[in-house]
Amino acid sequence: MKKYIKSPALILLYLFIYFGVQIFVTMIFTVVKTFEYVASHSGNLNITAETFMAVQNDVLQNTSLILLISILISLPLYNLASKITKENFISICSFKKISIRNLVLSLTTGVSLAVFIILVLSYIDTIFPLDKIPGNYDGLIQQIMGGNYVITFLAVGILGPIMEEIIFRGFILKELRKIMPVAAAVIVQALLFGLIHLNILQSSYAFVIGLVLGIAFVATKTLYAPIIIHLSINTLNVILSKATLSSQLEKYSFILLIASFLVSLSSIIIQAKQKKINGIE
Repeated sequence: MKKYIKSPALILLYLFIYFGVQIFVTMIFTVVKTFEYVASHSGNLNITAETFMAVQNDVLQNTSLILLISILISLPLYNLASKITKENFISICSFKKISIRNLVLSLTTGVSLAVFIILVLSYIDTIFPLDKIPGNYDGLIQQIMGGNYVITFLAVGILGPIMEEIIFRGFILKELRKIMPVAAAVIVQALLFGLIHLNILQSSYAFVIGLVLGIAFVATKTLYAPIIIHLSINTLNVILSKATLSSQLEKYSFILLIASFLVSLSSIIIQAKQKKINGIE
């Protein structure tokens, strides 16, 4: 009975650290930017709606920097959190050696899944513009991808995926597996992973990605597999955010859509077949 209280409490703690640090860093950033704005306007302390808008825009343009700072602060906090369970941080995250086969499969899954999602979003945009979708999806992506490219690449493409894998496929999935079957744990962690994106469209495909990442982790027993998949997805998205599809490539977008779906599905099935996952094969 004790584990049914302890595990959910720990999951809430892990999520609190994830959100809490980002909120804290955003607040500090907002205060600093407010002082900078006031100083640049000859010390005028008259805070108006225009001031708030200017500061808000400045903060939003630095979303990637805020994320990067939050990750660097969060990592040692998760290391401290691991002491609560009296387990080693490395063992909780299961940083075990990955085979060449699983490395290639993970890379293939990540790249093909990224291409598939990008093309699906492109088709959705032609039917229903992304900037009209509730939650301001288009604006959110522009804020994240619109800052300094190097910082965005580091925060969104590299460190973000690693941090999220440590939290969701490492800490959270481990606790869920203590109180429910593996298949259910994989689904619940994917739901949580989707919900934390706080946007209808992003949450939808993040849930699918979360399922793939959970299956890859359970099948390979190493966090390196979902990290490679997640890195592939995010880095490709960051790179392609600065590129536009040529007219020649657009002609074959539907073929690429089907091919990327089949390749990503095949690679994750091959990876999952290595181990029977409590009903997931």
